[in-house]
Formats: sequence, structure tokens, C-alpha cells
Amino acid sequence: SSSSSSSVSSSSDELAAPPKRSNVDAGPAAAAAGGAREAELVELLGPCGDHPTELLAFQLHFGVRPCRYPARDAWALSPADAVPDRTDARDVYCFSVDNASTRDVDDALSLSEPDADGARTLG
Repeated sequence: SSSSSSSVSSSSDELAAPPKRSNVDAGPAAAAAGGAREAELVELLGPCGDHPTELLAFQLHFGVRPCRYPARDAWALSPADAVPDRTDARDVYCFSVDNASTRDVDDALSLSEPDADGARTLG
């Protein structure tokens, strides 16, 4: 015979949900005993699985300081024609050869377009 007071199925095919416990006003003693814990949401970083979000979470968790550049207007760059004898290299394709753990990206190579003979210049 079945009891009307039981809400848990005795079938082995179903898993019973754990009993619900209220953590409201549980206090520090309950937290110390492994019960209720409190947390404060400090910042929403973004969606899980999003590469920039995951990278930021990694940096924050491990204390890696992300590279943050000042605003472009604070760079104090002079116009290309302001310095005599400066070579304008904005059309040169450059890429970094620094490893992923470097703190300063200062090693780079460039490769020119092929000239009439098909030769390229590696810089």
C-alpha cells in the first residue's frame, strides 16, 4: 500500500531531488559549519565561453595584469610630417615574434611585397 504523505518515488529509475533548505538568516555559524555562504557580486565580466571574457577572468583569477593602453588622444603622437627624415612605414606589414608570456612586445619582423623580380625583403 502507498502512503499519501510520501512525495519521494521508490522507483530506482528516478532520482529524488535533495531536500530544499532555506539559507535565509542562517548566519556566520551556519557558513562555518558548511551551510549557508554569502557572496557579493562585484562585476559581471561577460558570457561564459566568450574568449575575451574568459581571458579577463583568467587574468583576474591569477593576478595577471592585463595590458591596458591609455586613450589614443593621450599618446602625444606627432604628425608623420612633423619630424624631418622620418620614414613612413605605415604600409609595411609587421608582426610580433615575441612569445606569449612576454611583458613587452618589442621584437617584430616585416616582409615586403615582392618586387619585379619576385624578391622580398625581410626586415
